[in-house]
Amino acid sequence: MVGFGHIRRNASIAQALRSSALEPAIVMIAEARQAGALPMPEGVDSVTLPALRKEANGWVSRGTLRSPTRS
Repeated sequence: MVGFGHIRRNASIAQALRSSALEPAIVMIAEARQAGALPMPEGVDSVTLPALRKEANGWVSRGTLRSPTRS
């Protein structure tokens, strides 16, 4: 998981790219729910994915979703 500083930095990079001659479409993908709470520059969208965590036994589980995981 990244903190607000990382999200703000990525938003600043996205804003700089948007104002370049390339005019790219930018989608920021994050696992931090808070990423959706921060204002994004014009022309930048964000998608929040569910977090995953590694358990002590080596299994990977979903952070907040309550359904079993299968490989």
